[in-house]
Amino acid sequence: MLLQLTNGKIPEQTKNVIALTEKLKSQLNHMSAEHQLIEAFLDEMKQADTNQQYPEIIDLEKEVYKHAKIEEEVLFPASILVGDYLKLKNSKLSPKSE
Repeated sequence: MLLQLTNGKIPEQTKNVIALTEKLKSQLNHMSAEHQLIEAFLDEMKQADTNQQYPEIIDLEKEVYKHAKIEEEVLFPASILVGDYLKLKNSKLSPKSE
């Protein structure tokens, strides 16, 4: 999708993409809260491993944290920008009713 847009092409499924990005936009707070719950759960697991017998818990925590950051700081905003861009393009391409 991004490759198409960077080449100046508008995808055929524009309306579906806009709908999905609007849904994502409306659920950002919920998704952020889910990330916080997952991080809290992983922190509890780390605290429970007082003897540090399971180093993979720390590895998992680092990977989940990195994944959540990428989603929240790059993927979600980029997706929303694509939807907003398509809405603008779509409004310019659609004939205006008088």
